[in-house]
Amino acid sequence: MVNVNLVWNDIDGCIGKFEKPSGLDRQNLQPHLIELAEMKKIMLANPQTTFAVCTGRSWHLSQDIVNALHINGDSVAEMGQVIYSPNTRKVFPLLPEVKPELQSQFTSLKSFIDSSNTFNIENVFGQGRIWRRKDNAYMLTYEFDPKIDAEDVFQFLYTKMSDEIKQGLTQDTIKKVTCDFAIDIRMDIGKGEGIDYLYKNSYNRDGQRALGIGDSYHSDIDMFERSEFVACPANSDEKVKDYVNEKKGYVAKAEYGQGVIEIYKHFLQ
Repeated sequence: MVNVNLVWNDIDGCIGKFEKPSGLDRQNLQPHLIELAEMKKIMLANPQTTFAVCTGRSWHLSQDIVNALHINGDSVAEMGQVIYSPNTRKVFPLLPEVKPELQSQFTSLKSFIDSSNTFNIENVFGQGRIWRRKDNAYMLTYEFDPKIDAEDVFQFLYTKMSDEIKQGLTQDTIKKVTCDFAIDIRMDIGKGEGIDYLYKNSYNRDGQRALGIGDSYHSDIDMFERSEFVACPANSDEKVKDYVNEKKGYVAKAEYGQGVIEIYKHFLQ
């Protein structure tokens, strides 16, 4: 056991293998209740340790999971766009706090997100299914079948953007992030900025004695770099496993929630 007093928990791929609901439905926790209860039991048995989440999913789809656990630390959601305090129940966007000079672009992007229901993008790409993640408040996210090319989706969205958003993309103050099945349009802040903000404003510390648990190299590396200790479940990207091994962290033998339980027992019991 090492001296850990703060744990950053990624959710998807770590706390559970969750199937995200469509639209604005809430997360179904029924298949995960036993694992969540076991995690909560370990959390409660370690009152000297603060538990927080650092996730790419929206706060809307995070809060039921957070409430089912003993998450008692200020947390990061929506890939750093949102900060949440479980003690005060305050939820707020991060960008105005850390990059106020980009407020105008942020306002334009939020307006663009709010107007996306009028785009009728579902009727444009007839060769496959595409849908918007309506739960995201400050990040425009579309997920789609592999038949659809992310760059085609971006080019369609580009025709709908204001000049200010296009300028932000050119300046890299607004980011386009794509993979084989999704595209995000968001301000240039991420999980790392969220953690830095909370270290300064909530925890009065740096990454010493913090444990970062993640599974995805492209979205969790910022969290790992800000944690003294790192760990991942067995289902993680190979690049994550390599990184964790290089930092002399812990790669669990079990996957998903069982892997996180194994990590907790390794570091906390």
